[in-house]
Amino acid sequence: VYGTDNPTFSLNYSGLKNGEIAPAWDTAPTFTTDATKTSDVGTYDVNVVCAPKNYTATITQGNLIVTKAPLTIGVENATRPYCGQEPTYTYTYSGFVNGDNEDVLTTKPSIKTEATATSNVGEYTITLTDAQAKNYDFTYTDGTLSITQVPLTVKAESCSRDYGSENPLFSLIYEGFVNGE
Repeated sequence: VYGTDNPTFSLNYSGLKNGEIAPAWDTAPTFTTDATKTSDVGTYDVNVVCAPKNYTATITQGNLIVTKAPLTIGVENATRPYCGQEPTYTYTYSGFVNGDNEDVLTTKPSIKTEATATSNVGEYTITLTDAQAKNYDFTYTDGTLSITQVPLTVKAESCSRDYGSENPLFSLIYEGFVNGE
């Protein structure tokens, strides 16, 4: 996995005699590869140098496959008022290795929510998708967008009537409507 030490390499044998599970060595096996803890995802040659005591060896190189490291991206919860401006969403990351940070993302995650500019007060799931980076596989953690009420002032309109007369029709005055309501 990208960001981890190389595994311990080993040999497979065929053609051993006398019930041996490994040959005796004049030169014990040593392994080399260009892959390091910071090598990008890909396939790297693994070479071996050895000399068995009782056999003529045909040595075949192996491969080390460096796979993507897991990375979790979460979107933090956010709040906005009803018909208010969309908030700026922020991310949290867990799993960067080798001193990497969000700069290694070739594509930042896409943010989606079912909430629209005119969605009613309530809670809506914020989801992330589509992030890309050469050396990481992604898991996403959802957040919540809370749409809150906006202030609305309601006043009874002042009016008058003569003594003994019927009450007039009362009406209300509203201040603070949004979205053309």
